[in-house]
Amino acid sequence: MFINLFDPASLVWTLSPVLFAVIATRNLQKAINISNQLILDIGLLGMFIGIVGVMKNLEDASELVPKLQLVFLPILYALILKGPLYMLSNNESADLAKPEGLALPTIAGIAFLGLTAIAMNAAAGIEIFIDRGAIVAVFGGLLLLSLFNQFFGHESYFKVLKLIHGIAIVAAVVGLILMLRFVGDSDGVRPAFAILFTVFIYSLMLRITLLLSLPDINEISLSETEQTVSTIVYLIAPLFGVWVLISSFY
Repeated sequence: MFINLFDPASLVWTLSPVLFAVIATRNLQKAINISNQLILDIGLLGMFIGIVGVMKNLEDASELVPKLQLVFLPILYALILKGPLYMLSNNESADLAKPEGLALPTIAGIAFLGLTAIAMNAAAGIEIFIDRGAIVAVFGGLLLLSLFNQFFGHESYFKVLKLIHGIAIVAAVVGLILMLRFVGDSDGVRPAFAILFTVFIYSLMLRITLLLSLPDINEISLSETEQTVSTIVYLIAPLFGVWVLISSFY
């Protein structure tokens, strides 16, 4: 039974960014603090990439459930790791700042993007993850908020980056509403579902890269409550989408 809960690729995916955090900070305690901020995002990103891969390569409806079981393993591993990381973390402002020098944090961010590209290519091919609508939704939303902050706000621009999850959630809700038109249409629901998920994928990639690369992540760090709420909301979309996907086959 428990052998089905072990997948080396998912385990490597979940643990690798912790190693990147060590490279970026050169300090175990700081690496734990950053890992506590990004571990749930890592699990969600791996899950979304896997679900898109399942939809792209699905040929037989009987393969759906076994493959979906596999793609939820990254978030399971992340949830298991979250407890120890939270217990060991120290989220004081000084412990969320990296040592001076941009070289190693930049290398860590690039290494994460490289790992993500490898995962995408293995799951479905990188081209399936490129969607102009999702790019406009995520980065256009950030630009609009930055302009709003410029003319009406008094906060640092880094504060805007804290809203990355919120922008993705708004775009995803719109996508889920539109996706309902494909219920019962197995040919239409899969590409619509894949496009929807790219919004989440872009937002998670951006946030994780920033957590690894920015010298100080205090202004974009989330409290434990904020992390929990955003994770729950991010999980609702795939669960609802999986239901729509299954409904299209039966």
